[in-house]
Amino acid sequence: MIGVITIFEHELEILKDNCIIDEAQKLAGKTFYRGELVSDDVVFVQVDNDAIDVAMTSQLLLDNYAVESLHYSGAARTLAPFVETGDIIIANYLVWPEQMGEFYRLSTQPQNRKSMIFEPSEEILKKIKSASNAISQDKSRTVFGTILRSGYYEPEDPRIQLLNREYGAIALDNAGPAFAYACAKNEIPYITYNIAIDDLDKSDTHEFRSKIRTSIEHIFNLKMASLVEIGGQAIPAR
Repeated sequence: MIGVITIFEHELEILKDNCIIDEAQKLAGKTFYRGELVSDDVVFVQVDNDAIDVAMTSQLLLDNYAVESLHYSGAARTLAPFVETGDIIIANYLVWPEQMGEFYRLSTQPQNRKSMIFEPSEEILKKIKSASNAISQDKSRTVFGTILRSGYYEPEDPRIQLLNREYGAIALDNAGPAFAYACAKNEIPYITYNIAIDDLDKSDTHEFRSKIRTSIEHIFNLKMASLVEIGGQAIPAR
């Protein structure tokens, strides 16, 4: 069984449209949908774009469903100049930096607080890379790189710049590394898909919303192509 966690309502609707849903179960205020996606059993749920909500929902899913891997869809603020709004960032690494000490609420042992680097499943990464080569990049590009955990989205801040130089991060995300933490703790293979956002001032425009919607559909197509391993010939988002 594959687990999918998304912050996007549009992706939730795409999954519902393309799945044969067997069950909708409410747990801790979240609705978990279980069914069949092509030939795979799947369970999926929508979460808030919040580190605690993502981590808790991930654990809730893992406690109640026998999933073999988890896929997370979120958003990230760009750091690298070559990453643009609407690009899909697939994390090679997710870094939870020691230098940003306020982010260590999940660590109960202060003496053990140190930078944590999480590495998604190599097998799933290979499938995603293969799928990204097969799927058209005309509307949404797929890029691979390091995601840095930060709830403080100020790329010009000296602390962020220092961490960027140290880890070579291309984007900032608060929730993705929390998801990776939960997966690593449970020894579950995982992958993250982040839609890049470089200017929140444009978020209310039709062009921005249209671009994000297209990117969400691209994420779904990437997942489909990687899951069924047919090089991008999976059913497209509708």
